[in-house]
Amino acid sequence: MRKEFISNISHDIHLLLPPAPFDQEAHILKVGEYNVDRQIRRLIHSYEWKIDLNNLMLSHDILDVEITADGALLDTVWDNLLSNALKYNSTFAEVEIELMEHKNEITVSFKDTGVGMDVAVKQHVFERIYREDTANSQRTRDSGLGLSIVHKVVFLHRGGIDVESNQNDQGSTFTVMLPKR
Repeated sequence: MRKEFISNISHDIHLLLPPAPFDQEAHILKVGEYNVDRQIRRLIHSYEWKIDLNNLMLSHDILDVEITADGALLDTVWDNLLSNALKYNSTFAEVEIELMEHKNEITVSFKDTGVGMDVAVKQHVFERIYREDTANSQRTRDSGLGLSIVHKVVFLHRGGIDVESNQNDQGSTFTVMLPKR
């Protein structure tokens, strides 16, 4: 019943607030040079209390990388992805962050060893107000908007996002690809 209600509300909101074309939204970006690794390191530092509280192991491989982008909006992306990796993980689990630089783009991956998600959930995970209806998702309080915001911000930067996941406590990996300029 709850799932049906959320589905109906989500459908109604989509009718009221249709997504705008890219060219109508691109102007909201405040683009400048910024250091991605510094931003992610600050974010990790701000979540140390939660990592310690849940006895999680966080490892990272973060290269020194500068790109041209909206740092404030991308901070929202990294914050959401790390927050989800911590939130949907179990005690004594692991989170791994990797920032890699390629010729024309960077990739940032957030990998956890949490509950994972099945194929049906992966198909909807970037939709507005979508939340998987499981015991784990019911213990957490969130709006179901986070990953849709992540998707939109990455799209505005002409990037992409991919999710790899398996249910059965295999965890999830979210990888963001962004152009360097």
